[in-house]
Amino acid sequence: MELYSCPLDSRVTVIECGPQDEMGTRFADKGHAFCVYGEGVSEIGPLIVVNSEIRNEEWFTESHLTAIFAHELGHITRGENEQLAERWAIDFLEKINETEARALLIERGIA
Repeated sequence: MELYSCPLDSRVTVIECGPQDEMGTRFADKGHAFCVYGEGVSEIGPLIVVNSEIRNEEWFTESHLTAIFAHELGHITRGENEQLAERWAIDFLEKINETEARALLIERGIA
């Protein structure tokens, strides 16, 4: 398990763990990542939990990780709605000139 500040928002902590780790057991129904935010974590701040095993996938690039971070930040900012989170992420990535990560989200077709 690895902990670090999110490179897109230092107020958010990233936890990378595998499915065998305690927090990683939720990956079966959450995909590559999920976030924890709101009243229950107000003292420690929001968290993004990433499945560390994606780093071993053939398709994986750092742009994928940036897209994942942006999408999860979208949930932290806009709530549970997938389209709102994705739209926020796409707009945010455009503002910070992360064109590859932005294109990956647009390609998914969620927003």
